[in-house]
Amino acid sequence: MSLARILLLVALSVVLAVPLSHAEEGNEGILHLSPAVWGTNPAVPTWRVKWRYHSGNNPSWALPDFDDRSWEYLSPGLRPDGLPKGGWPGVGWFRLSVEVDSTFPQIPIGMTGGHAGKVQVYWDGVLQSSDIEYRIPEELPVMQPGIHLLAVRYELHDISAIHERGEYAGFFIQLGTSRESTAKMLRQRAEQMFFTAMMLAFGFLHLMLFLFAPSSRGNLYYSLFLFSMAGAIYADIEHAFLAVSSESVQRFLLMHRALVPLTTIFFLRFLYAIFYDRCPRQFWVLTVLMLATGVIIVLHPNTLYHYYVIASSVFTLEMIRSLVVAIVRRKSGAWIVAAGFVAVALFGTYDTLLDLELMAPINQVTNAYYFGLAGMLGAMSIYLARDFARTSRRLLEQVRRTNQEEMARRLVEADNARKTRELEDARQLQLSLLPPCQNDIPGIDICFHMETATEIGGDYYDYLRPEDGSLILAIGDATGHGMKAGTMVAIVKSLFITHTSWGDLREFLKTSAEAIKQMRLGNLYMGLALARIKDRTLTMASAGMPPVLLYRHASRRVEEIVIKGMPLGGPGTISEELRSTELEEGDTLLMMSDGLAEVFNPEREILDYPRVRECFQEVAERSATDIVRRLAREGRRWANGRPQDDDITLVAAKIRS
Repeated sequence: MSLARILLLVALSVVLAVPLSHAEEGNEGILHLSPAVWGTNPAVPTWRVKWRYHSGNNPSWALPDFDDRSWEYLSPGLRPDGLPKGGWPGVGWFRLSVEVDSTFPQIPIGMTGGHAGKVQVYWDGVLQSSDIEYRIPEELPVMQPGIHLLAVRYELHDISAIHERGEYAGFFIQLGTSRESTAKMLRQRAEQMFFTAMMLAFGFLHLMLFLFAPSSRGNLYYSLFLFSMAGAIYADIEHAFLAVSSESVQRFLLMHRALVPLTTIFFLRFLYAIFYDRCPRQFWVLTVLMLATGVIIVLHPNTLYHYYVIASSVFTLEMIRSLVVAIVRRKSGAWIVAAGFVAVALFGTYDTLLDLELMAPINQVTNAYYFGLAGMLGAMSIYLARDFARTSRRLLEQVRRTNQEEMARRLVEADNARKTRELEDARQLQLSLLPPCQNDIPGIDICFHMETATEIGGDYYDYLRPEDGSLILAIGDATGHGMKAGTMVAIVKSLFITHTSWGDLREFLKTSAEAIKQMRLGNLYMGLALARIKDRTLTMASAGMPPVLLYRHASRRVEEIVIKGMPLGGPGTISEELRSTELEEGDTLLMMSDGLAEVFNPEREILDYPRVRECFQEVAERSATDIVRRLAREGRRWANGRPQDDDITLVAAKIRS
């Protein structure tokens, strides 16, 4: 019994054991041979009808004229449920009348058979064979029209041992021409080799697909299904048509019974793998049921095979349910799998109608379910190949997209690296424009400090020593920071170092403001504060810069010098205000941008000018270098790890002896 046949009969809701057992119940005691019967089935099985049976051992029972009408009817298979009424005594005779139609061709007939015990075959009372060799044709006399007698003496003493192994204990005989019998065996062998090799080839193909792409687990379960199906087909054909001994029949029968449960399990698991994200729980319950059934049919391969039919019916219903759900949910390719089931159903229907003797074989094909399996094999392979191709396309697309993203990422990284190098070069260039701290100027100790928020800062500091012996200090703050602010710093630097007349600081501010406006830099401005120290006189001018702090050594107090005005390049005019004051030894001037006072801590609290002033007052007695370092450290302490928002620039000038 094949898996294809089971799938069909379950779909028709017919229990297989019933029609197959009924198929054995034909006419009793007589077999009719006519051209119609012979033409449709040149190998006629005699076990399709019941024979007359009697226990005992009387050679006269082989004679055609012996009256056997009192004998009981019995199937020669001697199944446990088909034994004689009084039990099997060990030896018995079977008689079957063979009616040959007058139009039947007069040709030699071959007889093939098989048996579990010892058999002697008589044709019209003449001994034809004392022990029919398994499936080896033996020739009978030419079939003359009329009624002939086929009598068999059968001996088997240990019938219970045969039944315990689950085997049929009787015999079977099939009538056919020698040529047809041999041709049929060759056809069966060809079918066996073809379908087995095809299953194995596709099985190895899908196993390789799984090994190269382990995520496609459907290929794994489908290959296991094909391997088990290949073994089941080979064993099924071998034990049913080709084995030449009772031992080999039994061996291949057990092999078939052991493999068919695995085919059912693996195919259902295959359906789950392609249509479900995870294996449903009912699969494991069904698997335990099928494995238990497998043990039963291995122990009793013939008599209890209907238990497998029942279990496989449950599996088949679950397969159909899974397919219906997949189609309803519009799972990709579900219709291809369904087409495979249709192929099984069509050929399985043909096979079942032959078993029920409701139609004659077409072109002598008596095992069509193999072709149904081939159709299902093709459909499943098409589905998996299609799924593999779709997966491959998705992977290729993903690889292509990943490569594009990787290339774009590398281009961005390269561009960022280039920009970083350019920014670093610009930063180094900007820093090279700014002077270092100076302590070799007579009477004055100067130190500068700058921390930029980005690579290119927007703050500026510088100093000059004109020919009149004075010292000019400058500190500036461009709007924003980065490249645009750095451009403004370079502009102011060039204006500062090329200016020649420092008699009036306001003149430089006005000249610079006008030059910047003519450059049309948009909303780019520059705050700038100037301080001139000559003969200990401090003069200051400012354009939009924070107050300047002046520490008086004598009083140890800090003064603020506030000059209000608009930054360079901005709207309005430059402030005309100048501030002058006398300096004493130990006095310290602190000029700064707004970056230090506007440092925020993680709680968004600003450092602010009063705290800067207090800190400056605490360290104003130290050197200019210590002063700017201490103030810068206070800014970092206040920020407490928070990123810097603006450039910080400090200029400290201390009067010394």
